[in-house]
Amino acid sequence: YALSFLQFVGLNGAAALPAGKLVGSWFRTRAGRVMGLTMMGVNFGGITLPLIVGPILASGNWQLAYQLYAIMAFVFAGAVLAFVNDPPATALAESAVHHSKVAAIGRRRRPPAPLSFTVRQALRTRTFYALTLAIMLSSFTHTAVLPQVAAHFSSQGVSRATVPLVISLLSACGMAAKPIFGFLSERLGAKMAMMISLTGQSVGLAYIALASTTAAVWTSVALFGLFMGAHSVMIPLLTRDSFGLRNIGSIMGLITMSAVLPWAIGPVLAGLSYDIGGTYAYGFVGVAVGYVVGVMALTQVKRMDEMERR
Repeated sequence: YALSFLQFVGLNGAAALPAGKLVGSWFRTRAGRVMGLTMMGVNFGGITLPLIVGPILASGNWQLAYQLYAIMAFVFAGAVLAFVNDPPATALAESAVHHSKVAAIGRRRRPPAPLSFTVRQALRTRTFYALTLAIMLSSFTHTAVLPQVAAHFSSQGVSRATVPLVISLLSACGMAAKPIFGFLSERLGAKMAMMISLTGQSVGLAYIALASTTAAVWTSVALFGLFMGAHSVMIPLLTRDSFGLRNIGSIMGLITMSAVLPWAIGPVLAGLSYDIGGTYAYGFVGVAVGYVVGVMALTQVKRMDEMERR
């Protein structure tokens, strides 16, 4: 338990939190697309790393598999130290000026929006809590759905040879969705892109729950995957749009703490769905309804330039 705790503490510091700050600071006008390409690494690792350590685990040597992961982590950490840098102060200043100009357009009669919210200011806004609720509900994807998809299709009669291919399609579609939704966030805004993502996930997951033919299985998985992949891209973009870059790490850290609830109860709810009803479909439909509630919560989320300093 102590080692798992240490691992997950490190995981949070290696994924969306630093990526949100770095991408937002370096790439002011193309942050959506760059964030999408950056977060594709999550899916790429999910596809390739099991292929690397799978044969080792199959031989029963799980210690060697852990050691291999540790070696790769050290190599990647060295690469980060060598090639990844914070932007110079001038770039951050230009970014702040850019956001202030955007905020001023069409709103000259209103008080100027803050260049960046502090944690205390963020906690006083409705946007913070609405965004937290939406992200919490969207996180059930990773706890109540993805770990159970293979078991669900197996219980529905999909062959053991086909299930891994279906899961690979799900991962590939999720990977492709990231730059697509990153681009949409630049055109429609991160909030609208996230609302489209949750709506599509709701439809796709309900389709998965009801799929009874081979064609329906493949179609539903592709549909769900294409909308599911936006999750990790939208969280930092939404936080940046609502509260600015300066304190994005602290604010996003507080928001993503809400994922503790899905991680705690998501697998239990999915298991109860199967134990009581003989299928994961009921749990999937419940998660799909949660996505709809998340869309409603997002209607209360505002951009930084729409909120006044409190």
